[in-house]
Amino acid sequence: MSALKAAGINAVLINSSVLVAKRTEVITRFKTDPDVDLLLMSTISPPLM
Repeated sequence: MSALKAAGINAVLINSSVLVAKRTEVITRFKTDPDVDLLLMSTISPPLM
């Protein structure tokens, strides 16, 4: 995220450590805040084996 910030890109992040209630806030901010340029999301699923 620091490289994005250094490049002038304001990003918000959703990953497995972000609580479900907070995820909604992050998505709303991304949709409504004109200063947010990028939404980064990471998903993790259990192995199929």
